[in-house]
Amino acid sequence: MVEYWFYDTQDKQLDAYLPALLEKCLSTGRKVVVQCVDDDALEHYDAWIWTYNDISFLAHGKQGCAFAENQPIYLTTQSDDNSNNADIRLYVQNTTPLTYEDMHSDMQKYERCIFLFCNTDKQLMEAINNLYSSIKQHDITLRYLRLHNGQWLSLDK
Repeated sequence: MVEYWFYDTQDKQLDAYLPALLEKCLSTGRKVVVQCVDDDALEHYDAWIWTYNDISFLAHGKQGCAFAENQPIYLTTQSDDNSNNADIRLYVQNTTPLTYEDMHSDMQKYERCIFLFCNTDKQLMEAINNLYSSIKQHDITLRYLRLHNGQWLSLDK
């Protein structure tokens, strides 16, 4: 059964946290599909995860690439795109469905669904809280982690 994990960065520096989260997912042998909010975000993260570190990079593909099924990380803007047959779906900022019911059937093909966001956007936080509450009504693994002084603290509500 799919698990839902929420990562609240508390600031707008998603770039600083996305590569580490992807590395952690890959270290478990899982593939990841990253859903970006739009084409600009997709292009930004595509460039970023190649260059975020001077001594390493994260191999990945993006929407429309050849051999998408072989990519350990795959970037897309499409909610139904799982071209790399990922085990984890990671939503980056503002790409969250509104309720558990909106996404339940689509998420059953994943082991984990991750939401990475910053809490500075009031409208986004309202959507995140509504989504969290709608998932909590079901008997499902649910985690809420907030970054505090460089550490992820569990704040399961």
